[in-house]
Amino acid sequence: MRPSFTNILLLLGVLGAEYWVLSGHFGDGIGAESFVALIASIAALIQGENLLQKRGWLPTHSTHDADLHRQLLQVLPPESTTSFLKHQDFADSFNPDSLAGINKFIYEWSTVSTEFIDQRLQTLKENLFGSLDRFTTEISKRTSPIGNGQRSSVLSDAVRAQGGARPEWVVQDARILNKAAADSLRHYETLLRALQVRLSK
Repeated sequence: MRPSFTNILLLLGVLGAEYWVLSGHFGDGIGAESFVALIASIAALIQGENLLQKRGWLPTHSTHDADLHRQLLQVLPPESTTSFLKHQDFADSFNPDSLAGINKFIYEWSTVSTEFIDQRLQTLKENLFGSLDRFTTEISKRTSPIGNGQRSSVLSDAVRAQGGARPEWVVQDARILNKAAADSLRHYETLLRALQVRLSK
């Protein structure tokens, strides 16, 4: 919560110094002391919030964004997320549990509380969200469970049972998913790099 009492004191300081200056203007002239006092009071008012933030009395923008950064790394751990998006070839089958973090991100990270205050970070997060949303939509459209249901694939059991070469549409489905994964990885890494740079300042 903003310490309004402190801000009021700072504002009163500015008003008092301004009164001092105006009294000099309409009286015996503006003295250097009154002018300096006015400038100092204005500076104190401007810097007051920054000072309070540095002392931990007010939350900073970077504190909120840093908290979101930590939460993001928990939902989308860099090692497993990067490995899945980068190395999974969707011409092969995959473990649908690998999508758990991505699905959690899509379900939970569209609220106001998960918005970055830094506008560039928020834009990059929205880019990642949109990319992962499109990726999972394509997954649901182009894959199905196979075997005992513990794996999924663009090549369904029914098509596999027919034998012969893979139909062209199956090959194309795999290409689309590989591209969607690559796009999501690019947005993910871009956001992580921007967070590292922004929060290191």
